[in-house]
Amino acid sequence: HAAPTPCTGMLITINILTDKYPLETSWSLINDCTGAEQTTSPQYTNKTMVYIDTYCLPEARYTFVISDTYGDGICCDYGQGSYSVTYDGNAVTSGGQFESSKTSDLFGSCGQEPTLRPTLQPSAFPSKIPTPSPTTSPSIPLPTFNPTRPPTAPPTVALITATYDVGLGAPKCSAVGVSCTSGALIDGRGYGNAVSETNYPNTLDGCADGNDGT
Repeated sequence: HAAPTPCTGMLITINILTDKYPLETSWSLINDCTGAEQTTSPQYTNKTMVYIDTYCLPEARYTFVISDTYGDGICCDYGQGSYSVTYDGNAVTSGGQFESSKTSDLFGSCGQEPTLRPTLQPSAFPSKIPTPSPTTSPSIPLPTFNPTRPPTAPPTVALITATYDVGLGAPKCSAVGVSCTSGALIDGRGYGNAVSETNYPNTLDGCADGNDGT
């Protein structure tokens, strides 16, 4: 006989002791790395019998799920059934009392991702502030332009208003100036009566009353 081929993956052994209704019992191994069923149980037909099945499976992380279609497990109402799972000789899960199904803890590994070598950030050299070159040529000040003076406004001449002089019998300017106005004293002149002109006739030396004052 040829020597058995050694398992290069995961060596998993499943022991089942059936109860009085073996056809109700089934199990599956779920590959958690792919989410698919990796393998399932054979059909159990013999009552209260031990079934031992060994599998060489790919390296992965697995979950063992055992089910009973009647919903009373494999122990203990209708026999003392039990189950156990070993991985590389180490017990993973075992039991017998459950209802419709029982799920084991995860075992195995999906494999380690390669550790990336950390990237070293290069140290940035400090930037030197350049020294400004000395100025060799003397600074020549720009000529200053004399500001244009605003034109001087002509002086405001105060307007002199005449008043009626009783002695003269005519309007008289209070001071000698460039301009003197009679105001309203000779309004209505030229009509030859005192109704139209205040202090009629407002003339000197017997001059006749006229339309213009001179």
